Amino acid sequence: LNVSQAKEKIIEEFKGESFTQDIIDFLNTSQRGIIGK
Repeated sequence: LNVSQAKEKIIEEFKGESFTQDIIDFLNTSQRGIIGK
């Protein structure tokens, strides 16, 4: 499962939930690399 597929899967599972955007933001941040922080 790559990041895009995981993101789509999470969006499907949480569609309509208020925290979906937070999850997307988290995944986008993770994609850039949290290790570098």
